[in-house]
Amino acid sequence: MLATTTAFFTDFRPDPDTPWAFAAGRAFERELEVVVGAQAARTTGLALGDTIFVTHGVPRATAIAGEGAASIEPHVHTEFAFKVVGLLAPTASSHDRALFINLDSSWILHAHDRRLAEDPRAGVTTVADLSDADRLITGAYLRVLTRPGQSVSAVLPQVFRTLRDDPSLTVASPTDQIRQLFSIVSNIDQLFVAMAGVVMISSAIAIMLALYNSMEQRRRQIAVLRVLGCSRARVFGLIVTESALLGAGGTVLGVAIALLGGLLVAGVLKQRLGLVVQPMLPLDATLLVVVATIALAALAGVVPALMAYRTPVARNLRPIG
Repeated sequence: MLATTTAFFTDFRPDPDTPWAFAAGRAFERELEVVVGAQAARTTGLALGDTIFVTHGVPRATAIAGEGAASIEPHVHTEFAFKVVGLLAPTASSHDRALFINLDSSWILHAHDRRLAEDPRAGVTTVADLSDADRLITGAYLRVLTRPGQSVSAVLPQVFRTLRDDPSLTVASPTDQIRQLFSIVSNIDQLFVAMAGVVMISSAIAIMLALYNSMEQRRRQIAVLRVLGCSRARVFGLIVTESALLGAGGTVLGVAIALLGGLLVAGVLKQRLGLVVQPMLPLDATLLVVVATIALAALAGVVPALMAYRTPVARNLRPIG
């Protein structure tokens, strides 16, 4: 089986003190061997012994840059066939979506591009062809070890200061960067929430107007119900219930559209950017929106219900024509 992928980490393990848990196979032991995360294996269908080619670049980059932009095709390294030697057990982390190779394999890929630029007739690159300039580590994840009872947050500032004293290093905390990102987009989130509130209120007004106008054509029906023994309170409750059911139907439809839209956008992001997003609706927030929407729709039905409540029976039972 041949497959092409753009997502992989190199020489990285989830926990240096805990060995990988393998669902099948083993860890890589030499160049051009790859270990596949659980979700990546499930998504791509990769199995032990399969062969893949890794790539540089983002497929369909023109869709990101816009029409008229220069086409940027991914560079598929067909010169190097990686063999799947291990499948990791699920970890419920980003490691499940990753492919792992050793550092020498990564350096070989970049060194091969360099050698071809220098000499188009250069042969296949091996470890022996690597220079000191090729053996670069451009990024590393660090874990802070603490003593029992010591908080990591209390140690981090000192660790950052020590690392930043080295001008050759660029130090960043993923937690701080994510927090800063959310602070930047928080205003956009508030704007979306405000827009959603306006839509809900305008929808409630639309329900109220629709039911109010329908009461003019349903006065005779309401009068017949009254004659058959339906009390005014019962008529009032029927109209409010009808309004609430309209709101419930709209809520179910809205949640379904949100989920389908999220799945569609996630598929586009995965195809064009290689970015894996799992759309989901938080249960507590979804229930809150559903209850609020139904309550607002029921409230919108109060005015038409009052109109039905006050419908005179004798006047609306007169013969028509």
